[in-house]
Amino acid sequence: MINTIGFIGVGNMGSRMANRLAAAGHDVTVCDAYAPALQPFVARGIQSSTKPIDVARKDIVILMVADDDQLLAVVSGEHGLISGIDPEMPPLLLIMSTGLPRTMEAVRQAVTLLGVRVIEAPVSGGVGGAERGTLSIMMGGEQADIDEAMPIVNVLGNNVFRCGAFGSAQTVKLINNMIGLANLYVSAEAFEIARKSGVDLLLLGTILEASTGRNFVSRDIKTSCFQYANWASSPEAFDDLSRIVRKDMKLAVSLAEDLGIDAGVLKTIANVLGDTSPRVFERWNALGRLSFK
Repeated sequence: MINTIGFIGVGNMGSRMANRLAAAGHDVTVCDAYAPALQPFVARGIQSSTKPIDVARKDIVILMVADDDQLLAVVSGEHGLISGIDPEMPPLLLIMSTGLPRTMEAVRQAVTLLGVRVIEAPVSGGVGGAERGTLSIMMGGEQADIDEAMPIVNVLGNNVFRCGAFGSAQTVKLINNMIGLANLYVSAEAFEIARKSGVDLLLLGTILEASTGRNFVSRDIKTSCFQYANWASSPEAFDDLSRIVRKDMKLAVSLAEDLGIDAGVLKTIANVLGDTSPRVFERWNALGRLSFK
């Protein structure tokens, strides 16, 4: 039974996820190497630490860090989880970060020796989904372990998918990112073409939804433009998003290479996405400023 939660990584996504768990009444301790990220939690009386070792003896430890390097450091680095795990009462480890399947396997092998059971559960849905608890969560691992984690997972997302064996969920997440991010960037260009041609964007969305151009951006044009506004609310916010895009597309390319697949289109797209030039920022920002009748 899960009574205590350690949550490592309280950035834009993780902070909102940890907040939801705390608001639901769970006993949460948050951890982040960046001390200022902990201050809102400290102010609310939520236990906090900058060292992963301090949450190693919780019933479940959730990892929501930025990349594979951070994931490995949190687990095996100085003051890492491994140094604090009690083999007599090991935690359930829930990896919600996005990373390569081989990195997940390296983590699993490192902690399994201490009796730790590991589930992967990368998420999709952005900051809004994290705040509202409407994330899509892709899960891989032993079914009994997933069953045990479900009361926690259900607080964070309303679309939960069991993808199969450990490693499968990260593969699904990276495929989702490949398709979703490509749509995000090309849709912004398409919307600009439509606007300068005098085409009504709401009408365009209706047509796309009934045609082969249907995608997650066309599903709700008003909401999508609001999202573009958030992503390009400032050059700094746009740069932050662009870094994540480049990271995620690089992971997808690496996955293809690990599998011996010559993914030429993916490589080409990956080289284009994450463009932080002023023209791309202004395109997204302009979409965010649109008003609809």
